[in-house]
Amino acid sequence: MSQSRKIVLLLVSLLGAVVLWLYVVTNVATETTKWVRNIPIVINGATVRDGRVEIYSQGKYYVITDQDIDSVSLEISSSRANMSKLNASTIGVTATIGRTPISRPGEYEFDLSISDLPNTVRSGDVEIVAQSKGKVLVTVDELIMDRQIDIELVTVGSRDPEYLIETDSVELNPASVFVTGPKSEVDQIARAVVSYDTTGLQEDAEATLPVTLLNAEGEELVLSELTGVSVEETHMLLAVNRLRELKMALGYIESPGVTKNDVEATFTPETITVKGPDDVLDRLGGIWVLEESIDLGTIELHWTKDYELNLPLSVTNVSGQTEIHADIRLNGIVDRQVTVKEDNILVSNAPPAGLYPEIVTKEAQVSVRGHSADVQNLLTGGRNGLVVEVDLSELTEPGTYTVPGVAVVPEGSNVSAQNVEIAVVISDEPPETSE
Repeated sequence: MSQSRKIVLLLVSLLGAVVLWLYVVTNVATETTKWVRNIPIVINGATVRDGRVEIYSQGKYYVITDQDIDSVSLEISSSRANMSKLNASTIGVTATIGRTPISRPGEYEFDLSISDLPNTVRSGDVEIVAQSKGKVLVTVDELIMDRQIDIELVTVGSRDPEYLIETDSVELNPASVFVTGPKSEVDQIARAVVSYDTTGLQEDAEATLPVTLLNAEGEELVLSELTGVSVEETHMLLAVNRLRELKMALGYIESPGVTKNDVEATFTPETITVKGPDDVLDRLGGIWVLEESIDLGTIELHWTKDYELNLPLSVTNVSGQTEIHADIRLNGIVDRQVTVKEDNILVSNAPPAGLYPEIVTKEAQVSVRGHSADVQNLLTGGRNGLVVEVDLSELTEPGTYTVPGVAVVPEGSNVSAQNVEIAVVISDEPPETSE
Protein backbone atom coordinates (compact mmCIF):
# COMPACT_ATOMS: atom_id res chain seq x y z
CA MET A 1 0.00 0.00 0.00
CA SER A 2 1.34 3.35 -0.89
CA GLN A 3 2.09 5.96 1.70
CA SER A 4 -0.49 8.36 0.35
CA ARG A 5 -3.27 5.74 0.54
CA LYS A 6 -2.46 5.08 4.21
CA ILE A 7 -2.73 8.76 4.96
CA VAL A 8 -6.20 8.93 3.32
CA LEU A 9 -7.53 5.96 5.33
CA LEU A 10 -6.17 7.47 8.53
CA LEU A 11 -7.93 10.77 7.85
CA VAL A 12 -11.25 9.01 7.09
CA SER A 13 -11.09 7.00 10.31
CA LEU A 14 -10.27 10.10 12.27
CA LEU A 15 -13.24 11.93 10.73
CA GLY A 16 -15.63 9.05 11.57
CA ALA A 17 -14.41 9.00 15.16
CA VAL A 18 -14.96 12.74 15.45
CA VAL A 19 -18.53 12.45 14.04
CA LEU A 20 -19.35 9.57 16.41
CA TRP A 21 -17.97 11.53 19.34
CA LEU A 22 -20.03 14.53 18.41
CA TYR A 23 -23.23 12.39 18.18
CA VAL A 24 -22.62 10.82 21.57
CA VAL A 25 -21.83 14.15 23.12
CA THR A 26 -24.88 15.93 21.69
CA ASN A 27 -27.55 13.16 21.77
CA VAL A 28 -26.62 10.36 24.15
CA ALA A 29 -24.31 11.50 26.81
CA THR A 30 -25.79 15.00 27.10
CA GLU A 31 -28.85 15.27 29.43
CA THR A 32 -31.52 17.92 28.78
CA THR A 33 -34.69 19.06 30.55
CA LYS A 34 -38.06 20.25 29.18
CA TRP A 35 -41.75 20.63 30.14
CA VAL A 36 -44.29 18.34 28.44
CA ARG A 37 -47.66 19.98 28.89
CA ASN A 38 -51.35 18.84 28.77
CA ILE A 39 -50.76 15.11 29.15
CA PRO A 40 -54.22 13.47 29.43
CA ILE A 41 -54.95 11.69 32.71
CA VAL A 42 -56.32 8.14 32.52
CA ILE A 43 -58.21 6.78 35.55
CA ASN A 44 -56.83 3.38 36.47
CA GLY A 45 -59.48 0.61 36.33
CA ALA A 46 -62.13 2.86 34.76
CA THR A 47 -64.27 2.08 31.72
CA VAL A 48 -65.39 4.73 29.28
CA ARG A 49 -68.91 4.01 28.05
CA ASP A 50 -71.34 6.35 26.27
CA GLY A 51 -69.24 9.32 27.30
CA ARG A 52 -69.19 8.32 31.00
CA VAL A 53 -66.15 7.25 33.01
CA GLU A 54 -67.37 4.34 35.11
CA ILE A 55 -65.62 2.64 38.03
CA TYR A 56 -66.57 -0.69 39.60
CA SER A 57 -65.73 -0.86 43.30
CA GLN A 58 -66.90 -3.10 46.14
CA GLY A 59 -69.82 -4.58 44.19
CA LYS A 60 -71.19 -1.31 42.82
CA TYR A 61 -70.78 0.84 39.77
CA TYR A 62 -69.88 4.50 40.16
CA VAL A 63 -69.58 7.29 37.62
CA ILE A 64 -67.15 10.21 37.71
CA THR A 65 -69.19 13.40 37.75
CA ASP A 66 -66.26 15.81 38.17
CA GLN A 67 -62.47 15.94 38.49
CA ASP A 68 -60.42 19.01 39.22
CA ILE A 69 -57.95 18.44 36.36
CA ASP A 70 -58.09 16.43 33.14
CA SER A 71 -54.40 16.74 32.24
CA VAL A 72 -51.04 17.31 33.87
CA SER A 73 -47.73 18.90 32.85
CA LEU A 74 -44.39 17.23 33.59
CA GLU A 75 -40.86 18.60 33.63
CA ILE A 76 -38.68 15.69 32.54
CA SER A 77 -34.97 15.11 32.18
CA SER A 78 -33.47 12.66 29.73
CA SER A 79 -31.03 12.42 26.88
CA ARG A 80 -31.51 14.50 23.82
CA ALA A 81 -32.21 11.30 21.84
CA ASN A 82 -35.02 10.27 24.20
CA MET A 83 -36.36 13.80 24.57
CA SER A 84 -37.20 13.99 20.90
CA LYS A 85 -39.56 11.05 21.38
CA LEU A 86 -41.35 12.37 24.45
CA ASN A 87 -44.51 14.48 24.06
CA ALA A 88 -48.11 14.64 25.37
CA SER A 89 -49.23 11.86 23.01
CA THR A 90 -46.42 9.40 23.81
CA ILE A 91 -46.41 9.75 27.60
CA GLY A 92 -49.19 8.09 29.60
CA VAL A 93 -50.22 9.37 33.02
CA THR A 94 -52.48 7.19 35.20
CA ALA A 95 -54.51 8.21 38.24
CA THR A 96 -54.73 5.47 40.87
CA ILE A 97 -56.98 5.49 43.94
CA GLY A 98 -55.19 5.58 47.24
CA ARG A 99 -55.57 3.14 50.12
CA THR A 100 -59.24 4.02 50.70
CA PRO A 101 -61.39 2.36 48.00
CA ILE A 102 -64.49 3.95 46.60
CA SER A 103 -67.42 2.82 48.77
CA ARG A 104 -69.95 5.63 48.49
CA PRO A 105 -70.61 8.80 46.50
CA GLY A 106 -68.21 11.61 47.31
CA GLU A 107 -64.70 13.01 46.63
CA TYR A 108 -61.59 10.86 46.36
CA GLU A 109 -57.90 11.66 45.71
CA PHE A 110 -56.05 9.72 43.02
CA ASP A 111 -52.24 9.60 42.81
CA LEU A 112 -50.66 10.41 39.44
CA SER A 113 -47.85 8.38 37.91
CA ILE A 114 -46.28 7.76 34.50
CA SER A 115 -47.69 4.56 33.08
CA ASP A 116 -46.55 4.62 29.44
CA LEU A 117 -43.45 5.66 27.49
CA PRO A 118 -42.38 4.97 23.92
CA ASN A 119 -41.06 1.42 23.39
CA THR A 120 -37.54 2.69 22.68
CA VAL A 121 -37.35 4.70 25.89
CA ARG A 122 -36.61 2.95 29.17
CA SER A 123 -38.35 4.28 32.26
CA GLY A 124 -35.03 4.46 34.07
CA ASP A 125 -33.70 6.85 31.48
CA VAL A 126 -36.42 9.41 32.20
CA GLU A 127 -36.48 11.50 35.38
CA ILE A 128 -39.49 13.55 36.60
CA VAL A 129 -38.00 16.82 37.72
CA ALA A 130 -41.29 18.52 38.51
CA GLN A 131 -45.01 18.20 37.77
CA SER A 132 -47.88 20.64 37.80
CA LYS A 133 -49.86 18.45 40.23
CA GLY A 134 -49.28 15.14 41.95
CA LYS A 135 -52.88 14.19 42.68
CA VAL A 136 -56.28 14.56 41.03
CA LEU A 137 -59.48 15.14 43.04
CA VAL A 138 -62.32 13.02 41.63
CA THR A 139 -66.05 13.27 42.49
CA VAL A 140 -68.09 10.10 42.00
CA ASP A 141 -71.78 9.23 42.24
CA GLU A 142 -73.54 5.89 42.27
CA LEU A 143 -74.36 4.78 38.73
CA ILE A 144 -78.02 3.91 38.08
CA MET A 145 -78.30 1.56 35.11
CA ASP A 146 -81.40 1.09 32.94
CA ARG A 147 -84.02 2.48 35.31
CA GLN A 148 -87.39 1.90 33.60
CA ILE A 149 -89.89 4.76 33.42
CA ASP A 150 -93.24 4.18 31.71
CA ILE A 151 -94.25 6.82 29.19
CA GLU A 152 -97.52 8.69 29.84
CA LEU A 153 -99.74 10.45 27.33
CA VAL A 154 -100.79 13.98 28.28
CA THR A 155 -103.53 15.49 26.14
CA VAL A 156 -103.98 19.22 25.70
CA GLY A 157 -106.64 21.33 24.02
CA SER A 158 -110.45 21.18 24.13
CA ARG A 159 -112.34 17.97 23.45
CA ASP A 160 -115.53 17.43 21.50
CA PRO A 161 -118.04 16.28 24.16
CA GLU A 162 -119.61 13.83 21.71
CA TYR A 163 -116.37 11.85 21.41
CA LEU A 164 -114.35 9.80 23.88
CA ILE A 165 -110.56 10.04 23.65
CA GLU A 166 -109.38 6.61 24.81
CA THR A 167 -106.32 7.80 26.72
CA ASP A 168 -106.51 4.87 29.15
CA SER A 169 -105.93 2.39 26.33
CA VAL A 170 -103.47 4.38 24.22
CA GLU A 171 -100.76 2.32 22.52
CA LEU A 172 -97.22 3.68 22.83
CA ASN A 173 -94.28 1.95 21.16
CA PRO A 174 -91.96 1.88 22.96
CA ALA A 175 -94.02 2.16 26.13
CA SER A 176 -91.05 2.89 28.44
CA VAL A 177 -87.70 4.64 28.52
CA PHE A 178 -84.60 3.29 30.23
CA VAL A 179 -82.32 5.80 31.92
CA THR A 180 -78.66 5.33 32.91
CA GLY A 181 -76.66 7.96 34.76
CA PRO A 182 -75.65 9.44 38.13
CA LYS A 183 -78.12 8.61 40.88
CA SER A 184 -78.43 12.25 41.95
CA GLU A 185 -79.62 13.11 38.45
CA VAL A 186 -81.68 10.03 37.63
CA ASP A 187 -83.58 10.34 40.94
CA GLN A 188 -84.91 13.72 39.80
CA ILE A 189 -86.89 12.07 37.00
CA ALA A 190 -90.48 11.56 38.16
CA ARG A 191 -92.29 11.08 34.84
CA ALA A 192 -91.74 10.52 31.15
CA VAL A 193 -94.51 12.10 29.07
CA VAL A 194 -95.59 12.77 25.52
CA SER A 195 -98.04 15.53 24.71
CA TYR A 196 -100.77 15.50 22.05
CA ASP A 197 -103.34 18.15 21.12
CA THR A 198 -106.83 16.61 20.89
CA THR A 199 -108.68 19.78 19.88
CA GLY A 200 -111.52 18.79 17.54
CA LEU A 201 -110.34 15.17 17.38
CA GLN A 202 -113.13 12.89 16.06
CA GLU A 203 -111.24 9.89 14.71
CA ASP A 204 -108.36 7.61 15.64
CA ALA A 205 -105.00 9.36 15.76
CA GLU A 206 -101.46 8.18 14.99
CA ALA A 207 -98.28 10.19 15.56
CA THR A 208 -94.61 10.03 16.52
CA LEU A 209 -94.06 12.20 19.60
CA PRO A 210 -90.96 13.42 21.48
CA VAL A 211 -90.52 12.13 25.03
CA THR A 212 -90.08 14.75 27.77
CA LEU A 213 -88.70 13.97 31.24
CA LEU A 214 -90.27 15.84 34.17
CA ASN A 215 -89.41 16.25 37.83
CA ALA A 216 -91.90 15.89 40.70
CA GLU A 217 -93.04 19.50 40.21
CA GLY A 218 -93.85 18.84 36.56
CA GLU A 219 -90.90 20.87 35.29
CA GLU A 220 -88.92 19.71 32.27
CA LEU A 221 -85.48 18.37 33.13
CA VAL A 222 -82.35 19.24 31.18
CA LEU A 223 -80.00 16.31 31.81
CA SER A 224 -76.24 16.34 31.60
CA GLU A 225 -74.36 14.36 28.98
CA LEU A 226 -73.58 11.80 31.71
CA THR A 227 -77.21 10.62 31.69
CA GLY A 228 -78.36 8.53 28.77
CA VAL A 229 -81.97 7.87 27.75
CA SER A 230 -82.83 4.84 25.62
CA VAL A 231 -85.27 6.66 23.30
CA GLU A 232 -86.11 10.24 22.45
CA GLU A 233 -89.52 9.62 20.85
CA THR A 234 -92.35 7.08 20.75
CA HIS A 235 -95.07 6.08 18.30
CA MET A 236 -98.67 6.68 19.46
CA LEU A 237 -101.93 5.00 18.41
CA LEU A 238 -104.93 6.71 20.04
CA ALA A 239 -108.48 5.41 19.65
CA VAL A 240 -111.45 7.80 19.48
CA ASN A 241 -115.07 6.65 19.91
CA ARG A 242 -118.31 8.51 19.50
CA LEU A 243 -120.44 8.85 22.64
CA ARG A 244 -124.21 8.54 22.93
CA GLU A 245 -126.54 9.17 25.81
CA LEU A 246 -129.18 6.48 26.40
CA LYS A 247 -132.35 7.36 28.28
CA MET A 248 -133.80 4.61 30.46
CA ALA A 249 -137.32 3.37 29.63
CA LEU A 250 -139.78 0.50 30.14
CA GLY A 251 -142.19 -1.18 27.76
CA TYR A 252 -145.83 -1.58 28.85
CA ILE A 253 -148.84 -3.75 28.04
CA GLU A 254 -151.84 -1.50 28.43
CA SER A 255 -155.14 -2.76 29.82
CA PRO A 256 -158.68 -1.29 29.96
CA GLY A 257 -158.58 1.60 32.36
CA VAL A 258 -154.76 1.76 32.62
CA THR A 259 -152.51 3.16 29.89
CA LYS A 260 -148.89 4.24 29.74
CA ASN A 261 -150.10 7.79 30.29
CA ASP A 262 -150.98 6.78 33.85
CA VAL A 263 -147.42 5.66 34.55
CA GLU A 264 -144.94 7.81 36.43
CA ALA A 265 -141.51 6.17 36.05
CA THR A 266 -138.37 7.44 37.75
CA PHE A 267 -134.94 5.96 37.02
CA THR A 268 -131.69 6.33 38.92
CA PRO A 269 -129.69 7.24 36.97
CA GLU A 270 -132.02 8.54 34.28
CA THR A 271 -129.39 8.21 31.53
CA ILE A 272 -126.10 6.48 30.84
CA THR A 273 -123.34 7.31 28.38
CA VAL A 274 -122.18 4.58 26.01
CA LYS A 275 -119.76 4.11 23.15
CA GLY A 276 -119.99 1.77 20.21
CA PRO A 277 -120.44 1.47 16.44
CA ASP A 278 -122.55 4.25 14.95
CA ASP A 279 -124.97 1.83 13.25
CA VAL A 280 -125.70 0.02 16.51
CA LEU A 281 -126.16 3.25 18.46
CA ASP A 282 -128.41 4.62 15.72
CA ARG A 283 -130.70 1.59 16.03
CA LEU A 284 -131.06 2.17 19.77
CA GLY A 285 -132.42 5.63 19.05
CA GLY A 286 -131.15 7.11 22.31
CA ILE A 287 -133.33 4.82 24.47
CA TRP A 288 -132.55 1.66 26.39
CA VAL A 289 -135.61 -0.38 27.37
CA LEU A 290 -134.93 -2.22 30.62
CA GLU A 291 -137.98 -4.50 30.32
CA GLU A 292 -140.27 -4.86 27.34
CA SER A 293 -143.65 -6.16 28.58
CA ILE A 294 -144.91 -4.86 31.91
CA ASP A 295 -148.62 -5.64 32.31
CA LEU A 296 -150.26 -2.52 33.66
CA GLY A 297 -153.31 -4.53 34.61
CA THR A 298 -151.48 -6.73 37.11
CA ILE A 299 -148.45 -4.88 38.48
CA GLU A 300 -148.61 -3.22 41.88
CA LEU A 301 -149.74 0.37 42.00
CA HIS A 302 -146.29 1.33 43.31
CA TRP A 303 -143.28 -0.90 42.83
CA THR A 304 -139.52 -0.69 42.52
CA LYS A 305 -136.98 -2.88 40.81
CA ASP A 306 -133.23 -2.90 40.24
CA TYR A 307 -132.23 -3.78 36.70
CA GLU A 308 -128.81 -5.02 35.67
CA LEU A 309 -127.57 -3.34 32.52
CA ASN A 310 -127.18 -5.93 29.77
CA LEU A 311 -126.12 -3.89 26.78
CA PRO A 312 -125.24 -5.34 23.36
CA LEU A 313 -121.72 -6.78 23.18
CA SER A 314 -120.58 -4.06 20.80
CA VAL A 315 -121.79 -1.28 23.13
CA THR A 316 -119.72 -0.24 26.17
CA ASN A 317 -121.10 1.62 29.15
CA VAL A 318 -118.63 4.38 29.99
CA SER A 319 -120.69 5.94 32.80
CA GLY A 320 -119.67 3.36 35.37
CA GLN A 321 -123.18 2.35 36.55
CA THR A 322 -123.98 -1.34 36.36
CA GLU A 323 -127.54 -1.19 37.74
CA ILE A 324 -130.57 1.02 37.19
CA HIS A 325 -133.11 1.57 39.96
CA ALA A 326 -136.68 1.93 38.65
CA ASP A 327 -139.52 3.45 40.71
CA ILE A 328 -142.99 3.02 39.10
CA ARG A 329 -146.28 4.57 40.19
CA LEU A 330 -149.73 4.30 38.58
CA ASN A 331 -151.14 7.76 39.18
CA GLY A 332 -154.90 8.07 39.82
CA ILE A 333 -155.42 4.29 39.57
CA VAL A 334 -157.16 2.29 42.32
CA ASP A 335 -157.68 -1.42 42.99
CA ARG A 336 -160.94 -2.72 44.42
CA GLN A 337 -162.25 -6.18 45.29
CA VAL A 338 -165.70 -6.99 43.85
CA THR A 339 -167.75 -9.96 45.02
CA VAL A 340 -169.34 -11.87 42.14
CA LYS A 341 -172.26 -14.00 43.32
CA GLU A 342 -173.08 -17.47 42.07
CA ASP A 343 -175.74 -16.32 39.65
CA ASN A 344 -173.12 -14.11 37.88
CA ILE A 345 -170.73 -17.04 37.42
CA LEU A 346 -171.74 -18.17 33.95
CA VAL A 347 -170.94 -21.59 32.53
CA SER A 348 -170.24 -22.17 28.85
CA ASN A 349 -169.50 -25.35 26.86
CA ALA A 350 -171.04 -27.79 29.32
CA PRO A 351 -169.63 -31.34 29.53
CA PRO A 352 -170.91 -34.11 27.26
CA ALA A 353 -174.25 -35.72 27.93
CA GLY A 354 -174.29 -37.90 31.03
CA LEU A 355 -171.98 -35.58 32.96
CA TYR A 356 -173.33 -33.00 35.31
CA PRO A 357 -171.36 -29.89 36.42
CA GLU A 358 -171.72 -28.18 39.76
CA ILE A 359 -170.11 -24.82 40.53
CA VAL A 360 -168.61 -25.20 43.99
CA THR A 361 -167.44 -21.59 44.22
CA LYS A 362 -170.48 -19.66 45.34
CA GLU A 363 -168.74 -16.27 45.47
CA ALA A 364 -165.68 -15.08 43.55
CA GLN A 365 -163.53 -12.17 44.68
CA VAL A 366 -162.51 -10.27 41.55
CA SER A 367 -159.88 -7.49 41.62
CA VAL A 368 -160.74 -4.57 39.36
CA ARG A 369 -158.45 -1.69 38.42
CA GLY A 370 -158.96 1.69 36.83
CA HIS A 371 -159.37 5.36 37.53
CA SER A 372 -161.27 5.85 40.76
CA ALA A 373 -164.33 7.34 39.02
CA ASP A 374 -164.54 4.45 36.54
CA VAL A 375 -164.23 1.86 39.29
CA GLN A 376 -166.90 3.63 41.31
CA ASN A 377 -169.24 3.56 38.31
CA LEU A 378 -168.75 -0.20 38.05
CA LEU A 379 -169.42 -0.74 41.74
CA THR A 380 -172.67 1.22 41.59
CA GLY A 381 -173.84 -0.57 38.46
CA GLY A 382 -175.57 -3.39 40.34
CA ARG A 383 -174.84 -7.05 40.78
CA ASN A 384 -174.98 -7.73 37.05
CA GLY A 385 -172.25 -5.20 36.38
CA LEU A 386 -169.47 -7.85 36.48
CA VAL A 387 -169.64 -11.52 35.52
CA VAL A 388 -167.23 -14.44 35.56
CA GLU A 389 -167.32 -16.83 32.59
CA VAL A 390 -166.26 -20.42 33.08
CA ASP A 391 -165.45 -22.63 30.07
CA LEU A 392 -165.98 -26.36 30.83
CA SER A 393 -165.09 -27.70 27.40
CA GLU A 394 -161.94 -29.41 28.67
CA LEU A 395 -163.75 -31.32 31.42
CA THR A 396 -164.78 -34.68 29.93
CA GLU A 397 -164.60 -37.01 32.96
CA PRO A 398 -166.05 -36.98 36.47
CA GLY A 399 -163.89 -35.29 39.09
CA THR A 400 -163.16 -32.14 41.03
CA TYR A 401 -161.45 -29.36 39.07
CA THR A 402 -160.18 -25.84 39.40
CA VAL A 403 -160.71 -23.91 36.20
CA PRO A 404 -159.96 -20.32 35.21
CA GLY A 405 -162.79 -17.87 35.44
CA VAL A 406 -162.58 -14.97 33.02
CA ALA A 407 -163.79 -11.73 34.59
CA VAL A 408 -165.82 -9.71 32.08
CA VAL A 409 -166.70 -6.10 32.77
CA PRO A 410 -169.83 -4.53 31.26
CA GLU A 411 -169.46 -2.98 27.84
CA GLY A 412 -168.33 0.62 28.10
CA SER A 413 -166.68 0.17 31.52
CA ASN A 414 -163.19 1.63 31.40
CA VAL A 415 -161.71 -0.75 34.00
CA SER A 416 -159.75 -4.00 33.95
CA ALA A 417 -160.55 -7.10 35.96
CA GLN A 418 -158.28 -9.95 36.90
CA ASN A 419 -159.26 -13.55 36.24
CA VAL A 420 -160.04 -15.85 39.16
CA GLU A 421 -160.11 -19.58 39.82
CA ILE A 422 -163.43 -21.40 40.09
CA ALA A 423 -163.91 -24.78 41.73
CA VAL A 424 -166.11 -27.21 39.71
CA VAL A 425 -167.29 -30.77 40.35
CA ILE A 426 -168.22 -33.00 37.38
CA SER A 427 -170.43 -35.93 38.31
CA ASP A 428 -171.93 -38.77 36.26
CA GLU A 429 -175.03 -38.73 38.43
CA PRO A 430 -177.70 -36.12 38.02
CA PRO A 431 -178.08 -33.71 40.87
CA GLU A 432 -180.89 -34.36 43.35
CA THR A 433 -183.96 -32.25 42.87
CA SER A 434 -185.84 -30.84 45.79
CA GLU A 435 -189.52 -31.84 46.04
